Amino acid sequence: MQKVRLYSSPFAYRVVLLLCVALCVFIFQMSAEPATESADRSGGITSVIVPLLVRDFNELDEAAKEELISGADHVVRKTAHFCAYALMGLLFCAASLWHSRTWV
Repeated sequence: MQKVRLYSSPFAYRVVLLLCVALCVFIFQMSAEPATESADRSGGITSVIVPLLVRDFNELDEAAKEELISGADHVVRKTAHFCAYALMGLLFCAASLWHSRTWV
């Protein structure tokens, strides 16, 4: 039986290219929305993440909770940007490797 190499598969190459384009469209749509909507979305995500990571979060008063969430919001937003662009870089790297059909 002959081995089938993943990087020689045209289907896998098309899937990776489709994921590249989809991620670019997603990033474009997210950057086109108003700042208030973006802040609301990231604030909602931060308000879910922070209680999971901070011990005794529920025992804090409301002012301390809001201060902690607003401080963590910047980190969450920057981490999301880093992850999105890192994923896009990996996908484009994989697509270029599939296109050239050589592994370095």
